[in-house]
Amino acid sequence: MSEAKKLGISFWVLGISQVLRAIVNLKKKQILLRAIAIPEFLNQTFN
Repeated sequence: MSEAKKLGISFWVLGISQVLRAIVNLKKKQILLRAIAIPEFLNQTFN
């Protein structure tokens, strides 16, 4: 396998892992936001 091909594949793998990490981070943020929003919502509902 040529160096250029190896480099191309490693960039491709790096790109995919970055995208996956971004998706995971977004999911975590959504879960955190929801966890923060629920008590706020309950406070507003019962007060």
